[in-house]
This record gives sequence, structure tokens and C-alpha cells, in this order.
Amino acid sequence: MCRNDPEVTESVNTINGPWCPLLPMELIDRLIKKGRYRLVDGEWEKFCPRCSDWWPADTEFFHPFKPYGLQYVCKACEAEMAGRDSASKAMVRMQQHAA
Repeated sequence: MCRNDPEVTESVNTINGPWCPLLPMELIDRLIKKGRYRLVDGEWEKFCPRCSDWWPADTEFFHPFKPYGLQYVCKACEAEMAGRDSASKAMVRMQQHAA
């Protein structure tokens, strides 16, 4: 979980498991204004534009991404998109092989 808490901020680089990237305050302000981040009960949430849902802003739900911390879409949507890409590539290969 990603809490707006100095204790969590201090230990974020030493924990195993999901973590929340530390973003500059200017960037957080922009992401909030754009509707991509929000703070709910002391925890940051990130909006996934593909599934239109809010998820905890940590690496359990989003892949890490430089320079801004987390991937644009959630892991579930990424997996779904990757599955579609693999299926369509397999179909093209089958069609090429049949020709």
C-alpha cells in the first residue's frame, strides 16, 4: 500500500513486495489535475484509462515505469492486451503457413 506517511516514505526502498514510487510534488499536482491520481484515506490511487477503474498506486497493480514511476495502464489490462497481440500474431502466422 502506498500511504502518504513519512515512515512509509523512508522505508519504500527497503521493503520486499509492492512499492509506491516517490514522485515530485509538482508531478503529483499535475496528475491529480488530469484525473490520473487521487488520495483516498491517506493512500494514493491511480486511474487506469483502459478499464476505467481506480487501483492502489503501487507495483502490485501497475508495472514500474521510468521516469514517472508507474505504467499508464494497470497490469490486468496490459496482460489482456498482450494476450490479444499474441493471438493475432499466431493467427497471422497460421495464415502465412497455410498460403
